[in-house]
Amino acid sequence: MALQLVIEQGGILEHDAAESKKQGAAVWYKDEGGQHKCILLKLSLADSTGKKVKKDAKIKCALRYADTGKIVENQSILRVWTEDGRKRGLALKGGQLTVKARVEDVSKNHQGQCFCVEVSCDEEGIESVRTQKVHVRSKRNKRRRASTSPPRTRAPLPQVSEDGLPSSVAEWIQEAVSSLDEMRWRVSGVDHQMRNPNSIIDSLQRKYEKDVAPLLGESQKRKKPRSVPPMQAPAMSRMRTSAGMTLAILDEAEGQSALHALAGAGSMAPPVLQRGVSSVYTGGPAGDGSGQGEDVPLPPFTETALSREVESQVRTVLAKKFRPVRDGAVLGFPAYDSQKNLVGLYRDQNGAPVFVPASEAASGLEPADHAAARLAYDRETSNKSDCVHSLATHGALERLKEAALLYCYSKEPWAELDLGE
Repeated sequence: MALQLVIEQGGILEHDAAESKKQGAAVWYKDEGGQHKCILLKLSLADSTGKKVKKDAKIKCALRYADTGKIVENQSILRVWTEDGRKRGLALKGGQLTVKARVEDVSKNHQGQCFCVEVSCDEEGIESVRTQKVHVRSKRNKRRRASTSPPRTRAPLPQVSEDGLPSSVAEWIQEAVSSLDEMRWRVSGVDHQMRNPNSIIDSLQRKYEKDVAPLLGESQKRKKPRSVPPMQAPAMSRMRTSAGMTLAILDEAEGQSALHALAGAGSMAPPVLQRGVSSVYTGGPAGDGSGQGEDVPLPPFTETALSREVESQVRTVLAKKFRPVRDGAVLGFPAYDSQKNLVGLYRDQNGAPVFVPASEAASGLEPADHAAARLAYDRETSNKSDCVHSLATHGALERLKEAALLYCYSKEPWAELDLGE
């Protein structure tokens, strides 16, 4: 008798109805509500007539692109756990199981494709099932959220949870603990990244004053959480990326100590200090970065549907500035596909990495540059250079781009930095 897995309502999730109608799929904001926000999968087992079947069976979950059915290459962006916190050994008990799923990347980083979670069983004779289409986004902007979200109302009396705490207090505590994970340093290869925590802290403070303090008595109402002043970013164009923010912090800390001492020691300029390597260039006639190309501003490039399609082929980036064979401006960081072919360049445009396909005239590439780029790739990989950044290592294209940008900036001369004189 053929059996089939069933997901109640195709997966239960909080979604934006208006945006979902426009998108043609459930629009789910993964970063609204903290790390505990999830898609609820109430699983059951049924026969061909729809009758529930009580049977134990092991299951597994996989993330796919909803429209094509293709498996997502990086399965680590899917987190699955049960209500009691188990992440492995998922199994139906008596034909039923409730699973929580969370997608940790946005559809924008996957050419705008919608996701779905496929639940399958190793046992033969049991058909798999997929959730509804889900378009994953990060957060709504404040203006849109204010116009689409209904105003919150407070119940006359607080509901009390099982542990004796008012439910609003218990929810605030849970969200506060969950938010700690969002403020951790993230390790990506040799790099460390951290999002600005101010928005998370502000949200917790507002909820504390609105939902928690009134339940703790008059003395607590007057005690407002300590206000944390916003981080003042140094005036550097690369501050829009997490890589730029990390460097700015390092620049400010070190620039106020040894470098200021050197700068004020006399009229003679201090010797140029390097961050680790001798060159930040690659390419050129010899493939070793030699040449006369200068770092001069290049015309801005606006991404297109074609450029995003080509960018999806990127698998490796050399975090060094590419010099063309001819003498001319430095063109950007070379990016390669899985066959080691040069498919484009990344440029720092107003502090953000922008991809320019090699086929575009704006890239400035000529036929001879492709051979030089291949020579540069072979040279850097054979030397096991740290400038080689791969998608396989970083897991997501956004992290790959920022890691490459951070690496290259970390090799710039200290003497190029503004010492604030």
